[in-house]
Amino acid sequence: MDFISQRITSISNGQKASQRKVVFRLSGSAGRPAIHEGGFKLLVSSLDLLRREGYIRAFKFSMVKRHNHNKISGTFGAEVCAVYLTIYLKYDAIGNSVIRAIFRTSTSGRRAIISARSF
Repeated sequence: MDFISQRITSISNGQKASQRKVVFRLSGSAGRPAIHEGGFKLLVSSLDLLRREGYIRAFKFSMVKRHNHNKISGTFGAEVCAVYLTIYLKYDAIGNSVIRAIFRTSTSGRRAIISARSF
């Protein structure tokens, strides 16, 4: 499963569980990014679109620094930075999720081009 599909699934699961926010770790081990630069730009622009259209309340990126602890020698190494994304979900006045259905039409294995008017 690719990165965008994982985020879509997490947002859907968060809303089914009536969570106020969902948090994702965007950096892998040793602080290496989990997505490439182009994927990051796509992520930010898609989240900004969801916010502007009123489907999510907000999103923010945060960085957590911690010292890498070597369990064998018992010493602390270099700082490791972890980047997290928090998406604040939106609900209506009754408590129903604003997003009724969310899915990905085009995947990495199957490219599909559809018109926005088909919805």
